[in-house]
Amino acid sequence: MEENKSTGVAIVKKELPSISDLYDVNNIELAFKKDQFNLLMNQNPEPKWILENKFAGNSKYIPIGIIETLLQRVFKEFRIEVLREGTMFNAVYVTVRLHYLHPITGEWSYHDGVGSAQIKTKQGASPADLASINNNAVMMALPMAKSYAIKDCADHFGKLFGRDLNRKDTMGFGIDKSLDQESIYEEICTLFEEKKEIVPATDFKNIERVIENKEKTSYNKILKLLKSL
Repeated sequence: MEENKSTGVAIVKKELPSISDLYDVNNIELAFKKDQFNLLMNQNPEPKWILENKFAGNSKYIPIGIIETLLQRVFKEFRIEVLREGTMFNAVYVTVRLHYLHPITGEWSYHDGVGSAQIKTKQGASPADLASINNNAVMMALPMAKSYAIKDCADHFGKLFGRDLNRKDTMGFGIDKSLDQESIYEEICTLFEEKKEIVPATDFKNIERVIENKEKTSYNKILKLLKSL
């Protein structure tokens, strides 16, 4: 506790909780596994997967065939549900829901996505002239819009699926070490060896028991104690 010299009011400093403090002790291992999965999802995609669209300012993209293969490899089970489709100006749009079986939790979840594709008209005709629509134009545009919608869903998984290919402002992803119980245990053992001589007698036996029995529910408490010495 500190005192503001100008006002004489006591200032109480509180440390922000770690991520592990926000989880139930029994769910920390699950949270760590989810973090590992998210780390995998945020690896950069293979450069050979990435193409450029010369019709869209050379924006980068991953072809739908690779996206669908990745979905099969990562999730093993997934399905695409078309929620709705329609026309918008001179284009068709599709909204889909990507259902997937999460490999860590074993539970089904989903992401929604949207996609659109322009309806091609005869050369020289206005894009708004629906009377000049090419034969099979809608037949070609609708599956294309669906593919874009699926890719829009997959973007939510992370960089591996092309999420940040055309973004300048991004942030790297890393595993939160406060969720890694093995790393915390190793740190406790190291600090205990270093600080044995100054550990209070009332806490010594308690720390030894936690280390010997690997009592994960006490890791954070013991780590904070050792760091405070």
